[in-house]
Amino acid sequence: HVLLLKIGAIFILIRNLNMGFGLENLVQMIVRGMLDNLLKLEILTGVATGHTIFIPKIDLITTDSSLPFSFKGGSSQYILLLQ
Repeated sequence: HVLLLKIGAIFILIRNLNMGFGLENLVQMIVRGMLDNLLKLEILTGVATGHTIFIPKIDLITTDSSLPFSFKGGSSQYILLLQ
């Protein structure tokens, strides 16, 4: 699947990144800028509302050979859910 992002798209964070700063599950953010492997986001909800953050793509790498699947040539993804 290919997800095409646009500036102004609203996302929900789907992983706790830094709970002390308010980067927790279900925090809403809006895309303010994009680079190849980095998103510039503004936080819309939670204790860090109004702050600008940068979220990188996260590489998916495993050495567990017991898994019934593999990552072809390595894979990376953002830990966000389009709302």
